[in-house]
Amino acid sequence: MRRWARQNRRTLKVYADKIYNDSTEMQAAFSLRHGPLLPHMVQENLIMSKIRVLIEWIFGKITTIFAFLDYPKKLQMQKFPIGKHFVVGALLLNFHTCFYGGLTASQMGVMPPHPSDYANQ
Repeated sequence: MRRWARQNRRTLKVYADKIYNDSTEMQAAFSLRHGPLLPHMVQENLIMSKIRVLIEWIFGKITTIFAFLDYPKKLQMQKFPIGKHFVVGALLLNFHTCFYGGLTASQMGVMPPHPSDYANQ
């Protein structure tokens, strides 16, 4: 069990495609695999699919602004620390959003923090 889960904190999960199974780290979209969907399942899928689109926009923006992070074009497994590069790209994108705003922030109805506030978090 992870440390944060043992401290009675709320656990977060990654929302994934229907093809994946649920686990302690991942919540898959409801599918017809186990029978018909109940109304609350359909509603959750609708809500989460909207959020998922926004998250995919973020990944697209990262690879647009930082083209070297576009895996098929530049990165090669076992030659580059891909995970570390992507984390740095996401951090830099967050600062970019603090300075210039972004479509995701406007769609979610929130204002990005000031860059100094973001850096001090």
